[in-house]
Amino acid sequence: MSRKSDVIAEQLCSYYGSKVNTPLKKVFVLAILAGAYVGFGGFLYIVVTSDAAQYIGNGLAMYVGGITFSTALVLIVLAESNRNEI
Repeated sequence: MSRKSDVIAEQLCSYYGSKVNTPLKKVFVLAILAGAYVGFGGFLYIVVTSDAAQYIGNGLAMYVGGITFSTALVLIVLAESNRNEI
């Protein structure tokens, strides 16, 4: 192993070691938030695509629906972004 890979391995071990030691209360709250965000994304998808096909076509309506549902995934990532990164 080169010196750089040793440093990378140490950083990964320290990051994921701290992730494993996350308090159960925080993990539970983040899991609840993730479920709420997915529910919000699903609701937003239904709202956007319910009437959009009449106006912009079925394919484009599904595309816009996919983009709006992706907001849920972005919210999940941002909820965890307050952790210390590598």
